[in-house]
Amino acid sequence: MNHLRRKPKNLVVNKRIIYKCELENCLTCGESLYLCRHYSWSKTVQQLDQVIHVASQPKECQNPKCCDFGKRYVSAVAQTIALPSSTYGLDV
Repeated sequence: MNHLRRKPKNLVVNKRIIYKCELENCLTCGESLYLCRHYSWSKTVQQLDQVIHVASQPKECQNPKCCDFGKRYVSAVAQTIALPSSTYGLDV
């Protein structure tokens, strides 16, 4: 079955974009959201005219009294680039 596997494509990335969560305050308690040090996801996306590397850096609520304590909010704009399980852009 090894002969049926496809070789991964070697794509040259034209641009790297890191999207941060657009929210400033927690939706539940209203406290400020803090930027996480990691990405919630990152991937290479093939668009019609270019290949880009997209990452989403979330923010989280750090108020221990909030019921959404530790909940991570990702960027809404980053999720409009490609579908979650796809490496093709929505423009394709």
